[in-house]
Amino acid sequence: MRHSLLRVYWLIAACVAGPCVYATESAPELIPSPIARRILESSPGVGAARANMEVAGHEARILAESPYEWSARATAQRRTVRDATAGADYNEWNVGTERTVRPPGRGVVDRDIASLIEQEAHARYNEALQDGARTLLSSWIDAAAAAKEKEI
Repeated sequence: MRHSLLRVYWLIAACVAGPCVYATESAPELIPSPIARRILESSPGVGAARANMEVAGHEARILAESPYEWSARATAQRRTVRDATAGADYNEWNVGTERTVRPPGRGVVDRDIASLIEQEAHARYNEALQDGARTLLSSWIDAAAAAKEKEI
């Protein structure tokens, strides 16, 4: 997936910079891929998208594993009542079990939704990388053009 993003980055670079590069006598060098990757990974937008992707992963796991499982609950309660008029003592206790009800087929639906949540988070992360790459490329081309103008 990262290689495809780099290909998109270079394709965008070629499309945007192509006319500029061939119009000048000496083409400016583009940012090397490892440096561009480090710059993109450290950008706030990509960092936020990465954090959102982690959160989406946790949400997806919670949904896939679902809270609709057996749960046992025991409650101990003791109450002693001494009724002097009736001459009786009462001792009470209570124990119970619970189970949530899950409609048939809900597990499959929850796992599908979990998968879609993760896919959406990955798509948003890739979108943030592409936006960052476009911004970086635009800034790089502007800087190269300014440097070229300064030389002239």
